[in-house]
Amino acid sequence: MTISAEERRARIFEVVRDLGTVRVVDLAARLGIPAVTVRRDVAALAEAGRLHRSHGAVALPDSAGGFSRAESRDRVVGMLVPTVGSSFDEVIAGARSAAATAGARLVLGIAPYEARDDRAQVERLLESAVDGLLLTPNWHPGHRAEEHDWLAELPVPAVLVERKADPAGPGAELDAVGSDHRHGVLLALRHLRALGHRTVLLAAAATPGRRTGSAPATPRPSACSAWNRSRCSTCSAPARR
Repeated sequence: MTISAEERRARIFEVVRDLGTVRVVDLAARLGIPAVTVRRDVAALAEAGRLHRSHGAVALPDSAGGFSRAESRDRVVGMLVPTVGSSFDEVIAGARSAAATAGARLVLGIAPYEARDDRAQVERLLESAVDGLLLTPNWHPGHRAEEHDWLAELPVPAVLVERKADPAGPGAELDAVGSDHRHGVLLALRHLRALGHRTVLLAAAATPGRRTGSAPATPRPSACSAWNRSRCSTCSAPARR
């Protein structure tokens, strides 16, 4: 039987009141509720001032002002990315702007494609007492789902960025956001059409996270193809018949 969010949170509050400090994973096991759902409910209860959460555990706000100390610091959002200096710069800038608007601070963790140390970087972010995580895991071709079981045990709310989890994988219950690449291509085509182009040649390089082989991705030059002999003022590529 499905229970409402209000009922779940009431049960969570009762267990914490009876047991004192409880790990989120233990709380989930005790209540028979997915850990990711419990984390969201705990976050909502903490936001309302009814619970205090820290490093994977939850407790009642203490009379000595433990909760007020947590409230007094800035909110911190940890972000895991595989690289900087690429298209991810725009993603990071957008996340930083959104965090600032919400009164939060963004802390960056970088796990290069080749290193495959996502979990270690996330652990470092958690040590910074982050309140939430934005995650772009290094899901290389052929990776095993069990390599990322830790995604189901995160002590804070998390959202996948530019990644879609396998429906049967450990990140399946996490929220996910990503770029609308199809819409981006449509906008680019409309732009080129407005410049007078009639035929467009698309040349693209595979991103490291999506390579199927071991050879490094090598960008190829792009060219705009048009029915006239003008040049594209945006990309400066010579037009061709």
